[in-house]
Amino acid sequence: MFVCNNIKFSPVDIPSEYSMLELTCVDLQYNAQSYRVIGYYRSPGCSTYDIDYMILSVRCLQMLCSTDKVTFILGDFNLSDIDWSYYHAQENIIYNTFLKLCE
Repeated sequence: MFVCNNIKFSPVDIPSEYSMLELTCVDLQYNAQSYRVIGYYRSPGCSTYDIDYMILSVRCLQMLCSTDKVTFILGDFNLSDIDWSYYHAQENIIYNTFLKLCE
């Protein structure tokens, strides 16, 4: 994650229980407003490992989003079958877990 020199930022510590996740998080201070930016990546797949990865990811994201800061989650979840117009996806535990997070 790159942050412009004139923006005050601090990395957010990610608890070790989430060390296997590909994510990073920083808190930014800009124009008297506080922001949290989370960068995330999940490889495509639907194996048992991928299900566990998504469940752990959602737990971590919920923890990181529990803040009074304006929060942005950016990255690639590799969930291309979500139809955001209808907030619907194939019946699948990975998709369902992610959509519940978005609710």
